Amino acid sequence: MAKTPGGKNFERTKDYQNSPVFEMKEKKLIYSLQQSLFEVQNDWPAKGLRARLGSFFHVVDKGIHGGKIKDTKLILNEGGLNIVTPDVVDFEKEEVRDSKGVSCGREVKLFDWQVPKYAMLQKSSFFNLPRISYDIFRHGIRRLESELLGESEEVLLGRLSSEVMYSISVPFSIIFELWKKGNSRQDIQRHETYTRFNSSMINALLLDPEEAMESFGLSREDYSFERRKFPEGATMDGHEINSFPVLIIRDSNHSEFVRNFRERYAEFTYQELVERTFLQEEELELDLDEDDDLPF
Repeated sequence: MAKTPGGKNFERTKDYQNSPVFEMKEKKLIYSLQQSLFEVQNDWPAKGLRARLGSFFHVVDKGIHGGKIKDTKLILNEGGLNIVTPDVVDFEKEEVRDSKGVSCGREVKLFDWQVPKYAMLQKSSFFNLPRISYDIFRHGIRRLESELLGESEEVLLGRLSSEVMYSISVPFSIIFELWKKGNSRQDIQRHETYTRFNSSMINALLLDPEEAMESFGLSREDYSFERRKFPEGATMDGHEINSFPVLIIRDSNHSEFVRNFRERYAEFTYQELVERTFLQEEELELDLDEDDDLPF
């Protein structure tokens, strides 16, 4: 049985409990820190902690969907030199994944430097029909730094393994629409600009993805929704990972999306995408700033 943080609110996802279970080829996952020990020890501690947390979800993401973790840089020479470093890549399936670990009530940041890089990959000829997704993992550790800063890897893995709440795989077609229609804001700590994919929107996707598409200004007919359950008995370095709901959203006609995207944005360089010059031709109707008080 999946953990039920948030009490009665989490009961609204009961349909996931009767969903098919993922058949994982290997349930014994091995934690692999995607940052050297030197970097973690010599960087500011909070960033080192985020790197350790990120690596946990990269491994879980690979366990669910397959592929290889951050061992490849995709170099694009179209519209200027761009290097894309996804978290998980499956070359056979042409799947590119960016894993996002986010705590209760927190947003996913769609960074202005990152989304255009994936847009360049989406419209490039690097892959035939690339499937790019943001794989969001909600966890229940609200005060990450105060609770886990300075703790051992053993403690971190134990906490994360027991507090994964759900996962949503969001195709790039949705991510790009939310990013381009949002209001860019400043991340003071990272000195970067981003668009909010806020908590209420993420929760809405989990609870009623079909209805969420309409609220996002998108058509539900353009997407398919697969509800699954992470299997019981999977472990990370011996720590059992609790079962949790998994929602996979896909384009109903992915080849059509890729063709249209390439045609629409063929002439735009990376910098022009960053600056969103294409918005001069498009209406902005989506407000991404409203939030709710749901507990997860």
